[in-house]
Amino acid sequence: MADRYRLSAAVAPDTNPGGTMRQATAWLTCPGLGVETTSQVPSDVAGQRRTPSRVANAYEGLQLTVTRVMDLQQPLSVENVTVTTGVDQELDLSALVLGLGSSECELDRDVGLTYQPDGLETTAVVYRSGKVVCMGAQSVATARASVGSLLTRLNTLGIDVPADPDVPVTNIVFSALLRGRLDLNAVAVELGFEHIEYEPEQFSALIYRPERVDVVVLMFGSGSVIITGGTDDSHARLALDALTDKLTASGHSRP
Repeated sequence: MADRYRLSAAVAPDTNPGGTMRQATAWLTCPGLGVETTSQVPSDVAGQRRTPSRVANAYEGLQLTVTRVMDLQQPLSVENVTVTTGVDQELDLSALVLGLGSSECELDRDVGLTYQPDGLETTAVVYRSGKVVCMGAQSVATARASVGSLLTRLNTLGIDVPADPDVPVTNIVFSALLRGRLDLNAVAVELGFEHIEYEPEQFSALIYRPERVDVVVLMFGSGSVIITGGTDDSHARLALDALTDKLTASGHSRP
């Protein structure tokens, strides 16, 4: 599998008048995965490496990242998508319960109105301020469709709703499964105590916060991984790349 998913790099240099590189562009390909992308080579790397072949060699480590991601027993999958929107007015939540149907609603005066239509996987929380938070979907499209359906219902009840509502993604929860069990005590040392929280007597997971991406990773001894806090799959993949890079280097992610 490692050979099949090997990355290759071709480099186009931009040289100074004296012939040394000041910057370069690398074309990275991975035929086994159908990946093809370009990457701007940092000027300091280009200046230090000096030749295109040496710059290409500097990208050899990217091969390991792809190989390590393929060591996942279960690839990234979406567990929950949260989106938000709102209407520009305060809402009478008690009246909404009657209008939407009491069998589909639950009113908590401290939280808001929880709306879960029959047959849908999503749950929406409607606040008195007009804010709406929708969660539980396993795709962004489903989450936004659910919000659209709710806004249509509100409109039929005489509530003005935006014709083209802004429905940003505020959080996506991903899961993955590494091959083999994890020694979380050893993993804590490897990842660095400044980046983790691990108190097994209070919570069975190790909490890891990668340096370069603003997400939270929960790691369990079984090899299960939960990534939350990002708003698209690129955030989760960056975190997973950083994690598997360190774990494979230390041997923890191998069976």
